[in-house]
Amino acid sequence: LSRLLMGIGIAMTWTAGATIVSAAFAGGRAATATGIYTASAPLGYVVGQAVPPFVSGYASWESNFLLFGAATGASFVLFAVAGYRTASVAEAGETPRLSDFRHVFTHRGVWVVALMSFVAYSLNLFFNSWMPTYLSTELGFSIAESGVLVALFPAMGVLARTSGGVISDRWLGGRRRPVPLGAFLVTVVLVVVVSIAQTPPVLAALMVLSGYFVQLGIGLFYTHVRELVDDFVAGSAIAVLTMASFTGGFSAPAIAGWLIERTGAYLPTFGYAFGLAVLGVALAWIVPEP
Repeated sequence: LSRLLMGIGIAMTWTAGATIVSAAFAGGRAATATGIYTASAPLGYVVGQAVPPFVSGYASWESNFLLFGAATGASFVLFAVAGYRTASVAEAGETPRLSDFRHVFTHRGVWVVALMSFVAYSLNLFFNSWMPTYLSTELGFSIAESGVLVALFPAMGVLARTSGGVISDRWLGGRRRPVPLGAFLVTVVLVVVVSIAQTPPVLAALMVLSGYFVQLGIGLFYTHVRELVDDFVAGSAIAVLTMASFTGGFSAPAIAGWLIERTGAYLPTFGYAFGLAVLGVALAWIVPEP
């Protein structure tokens, strides 16, 4: 029940935060700012996974709930101060009608971007969830070795999610489509190479590259989807994107586990990841520019 309640809170906060940041930094800085915002997720994973063991070593494991609960309260205070000093981004001049929401939920471009995010989050959680087991059971790596190798993947998320917006804003003149298209094309190749690589140095390099390219477009999607609709329904468009993203993150580990149990091998799971990456290429090819 506590995890369910936290999940609801995280989804609401994430959607609202992405909407606020992308609107507050409109124009040529929107993708860069949103990329920095989305980089908070992998950075948070690093902190959330690294700190609790140390806290448990000095106090009881329950102390982690007190620590992170207090941190959440502090973040609310910081947000309140920042919000007070920031011009409102909700004053769009129009109140959305039911037909406006219907337009968002039936908008082809919104769903194409949302599905790209579904693919990216699916690949992200696929690597994060099953690669440690694959490295230890199939290739004979120790738990420590596989943990270090796979940790390189989320660590690259901070750089990837930030640079995706910078590339779009600075190098591509505000064009959005080339970033996910290039990212998914490279990911197609990386999935194949990862499935056949066996030596630690090669796998380490592949985890770095995969972590970067799989997550390169994630920050950009939040800017892209809001730019396809009117400002006063941008929050709804980002909500659709968030729903698709979390669905991908939820479904990929479960589907991969089911394939492993059904076939007794990891090759079908890499085939699943390959299919996701190919789907990402197809979606990026047809996605409209803002």
